[in-house]
Amino acid sequence: MELATFYAELGIKVSVIEALDQLLTIVDKEFGAKLRNVLKKQGVDVFVKSAVQKIEKTDEGLTCFFEMKGKEQSVTSEYVLVAAGRKPDMAGLFAEGLEPEMNGRYIKVDDKFETSIAGVYAIGDINGGIQLAHVSAAEGSACVEMIADAASGRILGAHLMCQRASDIVGEFGTAIANKMTYKDMLKGMKPHPSFAEGVQEALEALEGRSIHSAPVRK
Repeated sequence: MELATFYAELGIKVSVIEALDQLLTIVDKEFGAKLRNVLKKQGVDVFVKSAVQKIEKTDEGLTCFFEMKGKEQSVTSEYVLVAAGRKPDMAGLFAEGLEPEMNGRYIKVDDKFETSIAGVYAIGDINGGIQLAHVSAAEGSACVEMIADAASGRILGAHLMCQRASDIVGEFGTAIANKMTYKDMLKGMKPHPSFAEGVQEALEALEGRSIHSAPVRK
């Protein structure tokens, strides 16, 4: 959907063919319906409950034939992007005889993301979770420092030197007013990519778990 809106904004004619009965199937139908209306206003043709039958190269370009409500329809375009899902590529990832237990085509993990091989963890798309890059990765231009009480972990303040700082700082105001600890704030997850990821990185730095910031000199 992101690419559909991106290309539509560039003035490119876009058609979306979805096999299921709504867009954004992992969220409420209301949001899928709203997105569909937004796309239509951008000039994007949306077809739901449509099963692609074949794609053929013609003199006009690439023609996608699909069935919708029992009738065959087609859309012709210069390019066709197939976004029907992904699967993990684990070829050569594990030595022979050291394969972890699987859950279908994904690696089975526990609530701490540990695999059946002690000390080996699997995070991200490979364990079958929602395939989004919601991983802390602070923007290179961002600088977020957190101040917390050493004993209780309560948030006492923060320094922000980054774009969107005025949008992000309210999160700390709420945390301070409600006497939240940095562990309370860590229960959430920041979207990627976003400047707010710098907050997550700073929170993890308090536990020494930050992976995208320079190590603290001791």
